[in-house]
Amino acid sequence: EEQCQTILQLADAAAVLGDGYGGEAHPFSPRERFLGLSPSAAARWAMAQPEEEQRWAHAAVHAFIDVARKMRKATEEHFRHSAGTPGPFLEDFVHLACREAEDGLIDDQDEEDNA
Repeated sequence: EEQCQTILQLADAAAVLGDGYGGEAHPFSPRERFLGLSPSAAARWAMAQPEEEQRWAHAAVHAFIDVARKMRKATEEHFRHSAGTPGPFLEDFVHLACREAEDGLIDDQDEEDNA
């Protein structure tokens, strides 16, 4: 739970509109913002923080990378068991994608758009 909160705070502080897609946002609906953050961009952001905030910023980036590693391992295990894929799963790109309603509210149409 604490790690999730840290990553959500990192996303609020450092995610960039359309990051990871050439700066182009790809929302599911016109009432949504799409933001993203890669580990390298997160690390650059952490290094640029004021000295008194760097400890938290670095810890947040480490939490992000830790979760990315856990997701790689879970994906690797899933495909090893379900598809019999041998060997390690090598990711090409890791990205934290953030989608949120423009006005902070999700209506019934958004739910249908995301179904």
